[in-house]
Amino acid sequence: MRATLVAAVILLMAGAGQIRADGAPSRPKPKPESPKEAPKEAPKEAPKEQPKKSPEESAVRITAALEWLRDHQNFAGHWSANQFGDDSIRKEARKTYNLDFGGPGKESADKGWQALEVGVTSLAVLAFAGAGHDHKGGDFKETLRRAVLSLRRSQGNDGCIGSKDEDQFVYAHAAATMALAEVYGLSADNALKAVVESGVKFLLEARNPGKAWRYGVKPGDNDTSFTGWAVLALKSAKLAGIEFDTKEAFAGAASWLDEMTIETKEGYKTGYNTPGGSQARLRSAQEFELNPTMEAINVTLRLFMGDKGWDARHKVIASQAKAVGECKPAWEADKIDFVYWWWATLAMYQLGDKHWESWGPAIEKTLMTYQRGFRVEDKGTTAANLDEYGSWDAVDAWSTAGGRVYATALNALTLEIVDRAGRTYKRVKTEEK
Repeated sequence: MRATLVAAVILLMAGAGQIRADGAPSRPKPKPESPKEAPKEAPKEAPKEQPKKSPEESAVRITAALEWLRDHQNFAGHWSANQFGDDSIRKEARKTYNLDFGGPGKESADKGWQALEVGVTSLAVLAFAGAGHDHKGGDFKETLRRAVLSLRRSQGNDGCIGSKDEDQFVYAHAAATMALAEVYGLSADNALKAVVESGVKFLLEARNPGKAWRYGVKPGDNDTSFTGWAVLALKSAKLAGIEFDTKEAFAGAASWLDEMTIETKEGYKTGYNTPGGSQARLRSAQEFELNPTMEAINVTLRLFMGDKGWDARHKVIASQAKAVGECKPAWEADKIDFVYWWWATLAMYQLGDKHWESWGPAIEKTLMTYQRGFRVEDKGTTAANLDEYGSWDAVDAWSTAGGRVYATALNALTLEIVDRAGRTYKRVKTEEK
C-alpha cells in the first residue's frame, strides 16, 4: 500500500520539458557540451547578488545532468529509483550521497522506491527530450534508444504502459505516454506513432465522464495533481501531431478546476481534492511546508487548455500568480519541493513578463548553486571522481519516493525551461538591435 501511494504522488507532477500553451516551435537540437570542471568558486549560500548566467552556461549544466542520467541507466533501458547506484558506470568515482538534509552521507538517503521504475524512466526520457534529444541521432542516441524500447516493451494490448499491479498505475502510464509523445514529436519516428496513439486512447478512457482523472480507470473521484499531469500528456501528444479530440477531456478538466477553485481572504485557492483545500503530501514528509502547487497547476492548465478569457489578466490567474511569486524557491530544510518548483516555473514561463522576470532568476540561481559538482563542497570534482557529479541531491518533499533519479530528471526539466527562456530573450534582443 505504501508503494502505491508513492507511485501516485511522485508522478503526479512530472512534465513536459518545453511545451508552450501557444504551441511555440519545438526545441532546437543543441549539440551537448561536456562540462570541463567545477567553477573555482560556488558558495554554499548564494550571495545577495550574482552575475547573470548566460544561456550557454545553463546548457552546460543541463548536459551535466543528462550525462549523470546516462551514466546511471540500467543496461535494459530503464532507470531505477532504488538501484541506480548499482547501475552506475562511474566505477572509480567516490559516492558522497546527500550533502544536506535527508540523512546526509547515508548510502540509502538518496534512493527511492523500486515500484517507480516506469515513472522515473519516463521522467528521465522527458529530460532528454526537453533538451531536444531523441533516439535517432546525437550523443544520447543509444541512451534514448534503450529507454524508448524499455517503455514500448511495457505497453499492453489495451494501450496501458506499465504494470497494473498498483492501484495508481495510471500515473506511470501518463508519464510514459507523455515521454514517448515528446520523443515522437522530435523524431517523427513512425514506429512510435501507434504506441502514443494507444497511450492517448487509454488515458482518455481512464477519465471520469464529465470530469477529470484520479486513480485507475473511471474511478469516480478526481484530483487536481493527476488531472494536471493528464492534460500535459494530452497536450504533448497533440503538439506531436497525434490526432484526437481534446474538447471533451479539457472541458471535464476545466469543470473540475472550477469546482476546486474558491475565493478566500488570501486570494483564489485551488484544492487537491476538496475545494480550496491543501496539496498532497507523503506521510513521510508531513514536516515539509505547504506551498501553492495546486495554484501553479491551475494557472498552467488554464493557459494550456486555451479557454477564452483565461490569461494573465483573469482575476484568478492574477491572484494565483501573485501567490506563486511570493513563494520562491529556497534551499532550506522542509522547504525544498522540486515538484512545486517545476510547476511554478512552467506557470511563470507561460505568463512571461514581470512574472518570469521575478521567478526565472530565482529558480535558476537555486538550481545552479546546489547542483552537485558545482557546489563549493565539490570543488575540483569531475564525473570521473564524483558519482553524483551533475545530479541534485534527493532532499525534497518527494525524494523518499523518487530518489536521486527523480530529483535530477525533474530539476533538469526545470532548468531547460530557464535555458529556453534565456535563448528566446537573447534572440529577441538581437532582433531589436
